[in-house]
Amino acid sequence: VSCGGGGCGIVCGGGGQRAAVCGLCSIVFDAVWDSVAPAEPASGGLSLTFTGFGFDTAANHDCVLRVGDRVARSAQVRPVSNMAVVCVSPRWNYSESVTDLVLLEAVVNGSLVPLRMNLMQGATGNVSVYAVWNGANASSGLAKGVESIEIRGFGFRTEAASGAYTCLYSSAWYNVATTATVVSSFKLVCPVAAWNNTATNVSLSVLYEQQVVPWQSANLTEYGNTSFVMVPGWDSIVDRQSSYLSSGGSVLELEAYGLNASAQYQCHFRRGASELVTSGSVLRADRLSCLTPAWGQNLSAAGGGVELSVVVGGAAIVDTGG
Repeated sequence: VSCGGGGCGIVCGGGGQRAAVCGLCSIVFDAVWDSVAPAEPASGGLSLTFTGFGFDTAANHDCVLRVGDRVARSAQVRPVSNMAVVCVSPRWNYSESVTDLVLLEAVVNGSLVPLRMNLMQGATGNVSVYAVWNGANASSGLAKGVESIEIRGFGFRTEAASGAYTCLYSSAWYNVATTATVVSSFKLVCPVAAWNNTATNVSLSVLYEQQVVPWQSANLTEYGNTSFVMVPGWDSIVDRQSSYLSSGGSVLELEAYGLNASAQYQCHFRRGASELVTSGSVLRADRLSCLTPAWGQNLSAAGGGVELSVVVGGAAIVDTGG
């Protein structure tokens, strides 16, 4: 540009433009952005930085994530410098996705106009918004595996194929995965695993197509659990007879789950105020055997049935009556 004589000054136009005025001719400078962080969690709340040139530090700016008609925008901020706009990344209330980026500047009349991209080598102009999970709504469940828990998070893929999401329950020596159902981009439902091993504290994790979904801490009262306790119990007597001899000595084999081979189990037989106890023997994590007591030695066989319970450490384990 060839300028006439006279002094030169800088004047500012709207929409991020800058004009250098020299006599009767001028050139216009546009603010541009050229790079941004490559990935953000769908939960938002982290810094999202646009770098570039010529940002108007006196104007409000919006950082926007967009895929088609799906839009998330940050609260308005002012640039920290002429070369950087730092927004708090907005929550993405949809399935995780690679989103387009738009940086908007509020101009003199209050409207928002997009600033131009001028991508540096290797930059893409979009950001990968990835799913995160925050916790489960339960901290324990029966090792039998008959219950379900809800997983809270952000960015779960509602279009995911059946079986794409799994919940993994794992200890130092054993792990089981169950198939999750996607309820929404915020929620999964996972069956509690049938834990055919010693019931214990386990860690809980969420996977998508065998890849770990990142966990992110959140201040959620109901959905704050990331560890899980498998609770042992027993179901029924295997090959139960209609009656047993009151002289005792019959072997009862109980179907159970989550038993600990090193624990001392007892079988309690009770009718009213009368109670007899025999020792239990763990055959495997899902089997316990004990002998019937000599009920007729001091008590009448007549009078109805006798209630059976399984006790360990002074407390009865759960009877699910299966």
